[in-house]
Amino acid sequence: MPAFMDSEIDDPELLSNAAGEIYRMRRARDRYLPKELTGEPAWDILLALYAEEPAKLPVSSLCFGSGAPQTTALRWIAVLEKAGLPCGPVNNVAQAIAHPQVAARNMLIDCDDPVAGSLQLVGNPMKLSAFADPPSRAPAPDLDADRAAILRELGL
Repeated sequence: MPAFMDSEIDDPELLSNAAGEIYRMRRARDRYLPKELTGEPAWDILLALYAEEPAKLPVSSLCFGSGAPQTTALRWIAVLEKAGLPCGPVNNVAQAIAHPQVAARNMLIDCDDPVAGSLQLVGNPMKLSAFADPPSRAPAPDLDADRAAILRELGL
């Protein structure tokens, strides 16, 4: 692998490709040497995360890609997270919505819309102690439904 020029260090695509190439070379090495001698699950997890788009990389792929048993890979993911390195499970939408923190932060709220019916909407991510954070909200008004009131309020 060629050395990088200083100007190339800031190119995310180039660095991602380099991480992918290093990862592929490490997997090729596994065909010739026992993983017990050369295994570095934490390094392999970081390379996989850097080489791929993290949102498309589930934790099962990280575990498999590390070349270590799933329990070992999960233990290394916990070590990396504790060190403040960005790694861990990437949830799909259903998993993200089911996460307990979503309910704890009131991030899904209810709305009874007369046209669409009962809806779940994204809650306000800004939480300020001086303002209420209700678990539901009124539906959006029909087009022009509030025009007269707004014009009156503006004195027009």
